[in-house]
Amino acid sequence: MFDLHVHVLAGVDDGARSLDESHAMVSGLAELGYCKLVTTPHIRDGLFPNKPEALTRAFSEWRAAMHEKGGALPELALAAEHHLDATCLELASTQRLMTYPDGRSVLVELPYETLPPRLSDVCFRIALCGYAIVLAHPERNRVLREHRDDPWPFTGGRPKLLLDLLALEGEYGAEAERAACHWLDLGYYDAACSDLHRPSQLVKLNAALETLERRWGPERRQVLLGSGPAAIALP
Repeated sequence: MFDLHVHVLAGVDDGARSLDESHAMVSGLAELGYCKLVTTPHIRDGLFPNKPEALTRAFSEWRAAMHEKGGALPELALAAEHHLDATCLELASTQRLMTYPDGRSVLVELPYETLPPRLSDVCFRIALCGYAIVLAHPERNRVLREHRDDPWPFTGGRPKLLLDLLALEGEYGAEAERAACHWLDLGYYDAACSDLHRPSQLVKLNAALETLERRWGPERRQVLLGSGPAAIALP
């Protein structure tokens, strides 16, 4: 299994707060069967003003520290969760968005209650810079949920859609859970990710993995956790 969206890099956003928490999360994900994790720290105006260069340095030091702690760890890689704001556009225009290992795909998140103005045009501008957008947790956006039978009712190409697995266990409320289940029924998701922020969420993640297999079958689970993420983001 591959996880393309997880917050295990310690001390850079609202994810892992220490190396011990990081190690507990990474080890726990390995026990659940994950063999590759792409940690995706936030880059967001005002709230998480991380710089790509600083995150790259922090990741290199953190990965070495993880291996010093020992244990059977998954392969670790770095990207970022870019909030769709002015910083995201500036990084795109200067070819500095933090891509997945494929060198082209970028993880983007939207606000939860609204959509950015001229969303299609903004996504088109990013695409013109050579990037392919991967959209984090669409089920958590209120406006997208209103379009029940099409989570991306906009002109232009549809981004790849990542399910936040914890939504299946009610982590983000009943509306997000209903949308996630409905869009799974319709086959819209390209991959499923943990978006793990705390070791305490591992129990609920395990339950979500069981729910995914029970309701949508082992073949669908394999696509969403294996071949789907590999096709999106791995070289």
